[in-house]
Amino acid sequence: IFGYSPRYRFANKLETENGEIQIGMLVERGRMTEVSVSGAISIELSQQMINSLIGCKHDLKEVKSVLCWMDELVQDIPAETFLKALF
Repeated sequence: IFGYSPRYRFANKLETENGEIQIGMLVERGRMTEVSVSGAISIELSQQMINSLIGCKHDLKEVKSVLCWMDELVQDIPAETFLKALF
């Protein structure tokens, strides 16, 4: 049942032309409570993503709507590729 799932940590890596991006999160009661995005990505963009994802459900539809602005900011990483790395 969504919202009653156990607490879990999720980690993944995304290979890009500019290098590797590491993604990590802590999910509690179905929502992201901690998010980290580091590696071959600007600090500003990383922080924007983190701020957008904190409190978001770990659900593809919700994450996709929260990160809808990303296509405009990330030219070398397609949004769909980044989204797949979050699940």
